[in-house]
Amino acid sequence: MWIQSFLPQMNSITNLHIETFDRNMNFDLIRQLIHCCHSSLQNITLIVYNIYGFNGQTLEKLFQIYIDMTEQLHQFQSDWWLDDCRPPVFVLTHSVKTHKLDLNFILRFLSSYNCAQRLILVHDLEFEYNYNLIDMVLEQPESPIRSCTLAMLIEPIELYVRDFHDLLILKLNDKSNSDISRKLVQIVLPLDNDDTQKFKETYKNLFENSIETDIEVVQGEKTIISKLLIQLLEGQRNEEPNHSLSATKLIAKKLSEGVEGGKPVIDYDIFIKIFTHDAFAQLSSIFDMYEDQYGYPIQVAIEHQCQIPIVEYTRSPSGYHAKILRQALDKEPIDYTTLIRTIIGHESKDLCEVKLEYSKMYDETLHQTIEHRIDIAEIKKIFVVIIATGDDLTPRNGEEDCSGDKDSSSSTGAPLNAITSKVMEKKSKHSLDVLEKFAQILKIRTSN
Repeated sequence: MWIQSFLPQMNSITNLHIETFDRNMNFDLIRQLIHCCHSSLQNITLIVYNIYGFNGQTLEKLFQIYIDMTEQLHQFQSDWWLDDCRPPVFVLTHSVKTHKLDLNFILRFLSSYNCAQRLILVHDLEFEYNYNLIDMVLEQPESPIRSCTLAMLIEPIELYVRDFHDLLILKLNDKSNSDISRKLVQIVLPLDNDDTQKFKETYKNLFENSIETDIEVVQGEKTIISKLLIQLLEGQRNEEPNHSLSATKLIAKKLSEGVEGGKPVIDYDIFIKIFTHDAFAQLSSIFDMYEDQYGYPIQVAIEHQCQIPIVEYTRSPSGYHAKILRQALDKEPIDYTTLIRTIIGHESKDLCEVKLEYSKMYDETLHQTIEHRIDIAEIKKIFVVIIATGDDLTPRNGEEDCSGDKDSSSSTGAPLNAITSKVMEKKSKHSLDVLEKFAQILKIRTSN
């Protein structure tokens, strides 16, 4: 290749501009070029178009730093430059064609379908019409609407993985932010053993790196949070509901042995091993016995070094998620990422129980809070539809609707029933050629 022939002559370059359309570009040659002339370089511009394998790992090899490529433009300073020059490096990546999408329209359309139906629709659009709707959405500027639309198009596990990766990037730039660490744990804590394996595989497929490696890079190899996350991701929890009373007493006693300044201190290596391997029913009994026998809340002892409320999940998973929703709604600005992950991600799982617990904890329904606080109309509509209908539009025969929003005395009862009826009516009107119609509308809207 031409670069190889010029490498010996390029040890005094000050400005380097590389632009390529070669989809199979050999980035090792670019790395060699940068290495040869890095002592004299003052500016580098790298422009690529739809290059296979161009991502954060590619940049890490080129400049030996860790960088996220989810944004279109990055300016960064490479620690690899060992001289005093330390030139700024600009990297611009974009597609040859960017599709302009009406995300509000797509959200309205998708609101008529449950999670499984939406996934089929996305698959069929790509198979029948070569529309990769997920990639088209990812091309749009970042916004809560884009995040919500993407969440409606992908499996919950992929939603969790993408959020986890985004949080790692944020944590990389804000090491002291304990709120980010708390959210990382919130994402992986509810996963069962099978979901944990799928989570790791999805992360590897999307970001071409081991999630354990990324956690250690961002959180540090020996930190409590790093150990907790990695052991949770091993997926080795005992999922049998039974628990042993003798084991409960023994473990509770073991946890209580540490004391510092007259206060109990948890041995975190022991705690993390227990917390990531024992069944949740067993853990709940252990924590109750610890507090009964030693008169000290175990969460307080844990927070001596780890400010993450993980104990409450073992006692009430739905209450844990209800609290997460409330905290996201209380934030200024509203934490839409957490709301989207929790409401859409739990749509076909346990949102029904979360809604019930929310109503008990906060003396108002989740729907009422959404109506009063969400300030983006299309997201509000999506949330209301999901909260009102869940994964199934009507309760199964002989089963009681557990939405928690159907109380006839509630001021929201009528609107929610109206929404449910409207969605059912919309579903009944969708004909067998809905896929073709949606594809045609997309074609019109992306060609403008």
